[in-house]
Order: sequence, then structure tokens, then C-alpha cells
Amino acid sequence: MEKIHDINFKKVGARIRNERKVRGLTQAQAGEQAFISGQYWGLIELGRERASINTYLRIANMFGLTLDDFF
Repeated sequence: MEKIHDINFKKVGARIRNERKVRGLTQAQAGEQAFISGQYWGLIELGRERASINTYLRIANMFGLTLDDFF
């Protein structure tokens, strides 16, 4: 089966980082709101970790966004 979409997690992370910075939050503060560690948040922003869909959904919800806004 052919891949239709390849997700670029570095771009997803950059979108998450941009939203965090717009709101003036540190990684630790944002992580606390999303119930993850600040360190894990940083790895998601760098695209070095792929979070669960539930984690991405919590992040989107805390910003008042949808998953479409990140992916």
C-alpha cells in the first residue's frame, strides 16, 4: 500500500512552539497545562519525539486549536 501522507514532525513541533511562544509560556508551563513534562514538551517541539494522538489533542485543546492546525 502506498503512503498518502508523510507527517513532518519537525514542522508539527515548530507550529506547537510558535503557539506556545505567542502565548508567552515556557516549555515547563505549557507542559504542566498539557500534563506532560517540560522536557518531553521540548522534544515534541524539536520533532524528536512523536507523542500520542491524545497528547497532541490535549496540546491543541489547551491552545483552543484543532489537530488540523498542527498537522
